[in-house]
Amino acid sequence: MVWLRLIHILAGIFWVGSAVFTAVILVPAARAAGAEGGHFMERLMQQRRTRAALGAAMLLTVLSGFALYGRLSGGFERAWVTSPHGLVLGLGGLAAILAAVVGAIRRGRSSGVVGGLLVVAAAAMAIARYV
Repeated sequence: MVWLRLIHILAGIFWVGSAVFTAVILVPAARAAGAEGGHFMERLMQQRRTRAALGAAMLLTVLSGFALYGRLSGGFERAWVTSPHGLVLGLGGLAAILAAVVGAIRRGRSSGVVGGLLVVAAAAMAIARYV
């Protein structure tokens, strides 16, 4: 379980950090650069390395989170899933899954939405420690 948590945390940090960096710093700079910035962003998102790194981080975060949720809930027992702790973690997981779907469909054109959803997911995970 320790390895699963470590994978979840490290992949999540990379995924959330990448989305927030893109939404807050990279996209505004590209917009300010005009057409050249747009071409840069297009090339960046088409690179195999970029897609592989973001895809791996997304997949590792979501799959390890799902496995952790299953283990914590005793195999998705209804009583635990509907408890305050289970609901908060479920909300975080749902936000992460939505971010993954939006990111996969939009392929880099929705960094603000993905970043926002990932911030919600991270906040839910932090709140769950106190519920």
